[in-house]
Amino acid sequence: MVNKDLRDTSAKFTPRAVVGLDDYTGRAHTPEEALDQELRDIGLTFLSKTPGVLCGHPSITVLHEYRDEPRTLVKMRAVAGEFGKRMYVAIVSTMSTQPYNETYLAGQQAILDGFAVLFAGKY
Repeated sequence: MVNKDLRDTSAKFTPRAVVGLDDYTGRAHTPEEALDQELRDIGLTFLSKTPGVLCGHPSITVLHEYRDEPRTLVKMRAVAGEFGKRMYVAIVSTMSTQPYNETYLAGQQAILDGFAVLFAGKY
């Protein structure tokens, strides 16, 4: 999802949100281990890490610079859970080269606050 109205023409970059789902079955035995592994897999230095709970599952929100884009700041929320015999980490990331733009910040907060994880068959 991108917001073309916030395009940074000098950096040729449009703010975006990305959602992912990673299967950690067999690689992690607990949701906390899955979150730790997710952060190790990213392989970056984080500017901040904030643990939390999302939809009853352990989560973490991190801030980091994106290595493949110019001056891009990324805020990512990850939540881990075991469902049946599978272990998953769901993530949502927002990124911008103008991370302090008020319009971007409002949209970012709405995306992160609205992120919910419900797995079929669980509820």
